[in-house]
Amino acid sequence: MNPFTLIMIMVINMNKLTSSRYVFIERSKDYVYSDGDRVRLRKDIRSFLKELTDYNISLRKLSEREVSYTDRNKILNIALDLINNDAIAHSLVMTKKLPMSDISENTGYPVEFIKVNQNLIVAYMLLFGIGDHSFLARQLSIGTKLDRSKTPLRRNQGIKLKDYGVTSVVLTPFGEFLYLDPSLRSSNTGDFITGSKPIVKPKRAMIFATLVAALIFLFIFFAYTFYQPVRSFTVMGKVEASFSFNRYGRMVEAQGLNSDGRSVLADVVYSNKTIDSTLARFLAEALDQNLLTQNSELTLIVVEGYFDENEFKGEDTSHQIQRNNLRIKVNQGDGNGFILSPIK
Repeated sequence: MNPFTLIMIMVINMNKLTSSRYVFIERSKDYVYSDGDRVRLRKDIRSFLKELTDYNISLRKLSEREVSYTDRNKILNIALDLINNDAIAHSLVMTKKLPMSDISENTGYPVEFIKVNQNLIVAYMLLFGIGDHSFLARQLSIGTKLDRSKTPLRRNQGIKLKDYGVTSVVLTPFGEFLYLDPSLRSSNTGDFITGSKPIVKPKRAMIFATLVAALIFLFIFFAYTFYQPVRSFTVMGKVEASFSFNRYGRMVEAQGLNSDGRSVLADVVYSNKTIDSTLARFLAEALDQNLLTQNSELTLIVVEGYFDENEFKGEDTSHQIQRNNLRIKVNQGDGNGFILSPIK
């Protein structure tokens, strides 16, 4: 390759790289919308967001990645050039992907630059290349290289595109997709809003909210199952009472069935006790009140569910039976049963 040819190739590539005709500039006036403008803007936003989804572009990712003012100007001009390139535009429509090498060859920008910024390139192509979004596109403040003296100052302002909890995604007049926490409590899609950068990124906030919701659900589920009786038995004899237990083997309800039974239960907290400690406490209180005497005999009838024999042979119940020489006949309610009595 002779030197003249090499110089010409370098000049052509430099022309490609410096052909950024358009730039984002400072706004000359505030946005004032009529009711009809608001309706049109919201319609454009819905259409634009649908197009992003169709091209597998995440609005969240667009908003999370900060692109410099200089790079946004480059990307703007790349997108505007590609819109008018029938072959590349057709390839994008058919494959939903950008032909990186072809774009690099046509624009002179490295493939890596195209790859890193491909989502924003496609977003700009969709915004400026489809008539359904024309009103939204016209809200961006764009001028020529002659307007560089009007380089915009970064402000936390933009057109609201979507809410993510208390945080909104906005499109600024300077082509940025930003997360903002709106300064006003109430705002609608399409409103030009002012806000501040979110303290917690929406993705993390959503994860946190999901975890909180899951914990609340688990708490409610546990509370419901904890107080839901699934097994019960009734003690019959001189002192009568019924006891209900949850799926975790904890007592959730006790009721005296005669005056002596009510007297025993009156001043004693039985809730959340195990089967063993519930029965032992009931026997001890009845004996203390002289409503039961040593050598007494009681009948225990299972009303609901199934109780294993070992559940009545815990240390506390066994101690009361052994100490006071008590005898308890247990009827499982299915024709089977056993007797709790002192060990000789």
